[in-house]
Amino acid sequence: GMSARGGGAGPGQAGQQPMDPQLAQFIEQERHKAVFNELVSKLTDICWDKCVGTPSTRLSGSEQSCLSNCAARFLDSSQVVMAKFTKG
Repeated sequence: GMSARGGGAGPGQAGQQPMDPQLAQFIEQERHKAVFNELVSKLTDICWDKCVGTPSTRLSGSEQSCLSNCAARFLDSSQVVMAKFTKG
């Protein structure tokens, strides 16, 4: 038959201990940092591939401006993502 089991609260929701607010805040900040770091490394990969032809010790002016434009565009779009994480 069609017995729907486990409807309702997800795992860990029921009977959770109240968390120390300072700890909760710390975890939240760490999570933001992790998300941000992930964005930055993704950004670096994407823009590097896009802008830098051959890796050399110095970036040319055009490579630099390409990177900063790419970064700016990427960060604009990720502001929307970050806003979700940072509101509160």
